[in-house]
Amino acid sequence: ELQVAIAARKTATLHGCLISSDSDHCLITRELSAVAHLAVAPNQIWDNRWRMSGPAKAGYTIGVLGENGLKSCPNWRETGLARAVILASPAVWNKDELVAAPVAGLSKLWHAELIHNATHFQSSILSH
Repeated sequence: ELQVAIAARKTATLHGCLISSDSDHCLITRELSAVAHLAVAPNQIWDNRWRMSGPAKAGYTIGVLGENGLKSCPNWRETGLARAVILASPAVWNKDELVAAPVAGLSKLWHAELIHNATHFQSSILSH
């Protein structure tokens, strides 16, 4: 089914990933619904792949940016990343208030770092 979707240039999901393609590229990103309810303390790794660092305060959590957070990131297009990537990226929250979203260009002294590199991703695909 996935091969058919990619060949037809349709979006598909597989094991928490969102896969889309056009005539030149195939984009694999995190599926928003896979991380929609995931929240951790600022000193913990989010979604087993992101380390956030910055001026943490009591009550802050790391969660997905999502549609609500994206509304507070007017310059997200300047990142050059696809909307699907930005939506499923980590953000810093104080209850329902967005504090920072460094992947979406709203850093406020926060940094987001992937704890694995591209080689790790490629080897994980090859091992399955």
